[in-house]
Amino acid sequence: MTGVKIKDSKVKGANAKSVSGKYRVVLVIVDFPSHDSKALFYACRYALQHGCRISLLYVRPKFQANPLLFLGRATERQSRAFAEDYAQEVSAQVQKWGCSVPSVYMREGDVVQEVSQLLSEPEHHVALVVISAKTFIATSAALVKVSAGKNKDQFRPFVVVPNGLSFDEVEKLI
Repeated sequence: MTGVKIKDSKVKGANAKSVSGKYRVVLVIVDFPSHDSKALFYACRYALQHGCRISLLYVRPKFQANPLLFLGRATERQSRAFAEDYAQEVSAQVQKWGCSVPSVYMREGDVVQEVSQLLSEPEHHVALVVISAKTFIATSAALVKVSAGKNKDQFRPFVVVPNGLSFDEVEKLI
């Protein structure tokens, strides 16, 4: 157990102060099972160089239970447990690459809506959003709109890490 604290959408995130005294967080959108560790690696290297903390966002699709079956709650609990185990693995990797224990946000619903919601919550202080090209392809147009925000004060840069890069090539991007 890595000591990761799983946070739901209503729980405020832990933030770290950078050298400038302003809170800064690198948000990594993780997507199981197509998660690409190169995006996570990029985020960790960036965070270490710029005095940021890592936050992970994992969005599960909304669960649609069949009211005629009694499996609904059990399946939903299994899905949640599976997601928590996955978050533990990803968090351990973040720590292996030299960052502190990340904040982990697990939400349910549409990825684009949940990213937009998290970015609009001022307590998270997100400086940069990192996403794998695998995840970005499915949500690209909507995420570009999210990155622009409703006004210039809400703008958040997104870094899309290409799939086919080696770790050495990712290191050179930073």
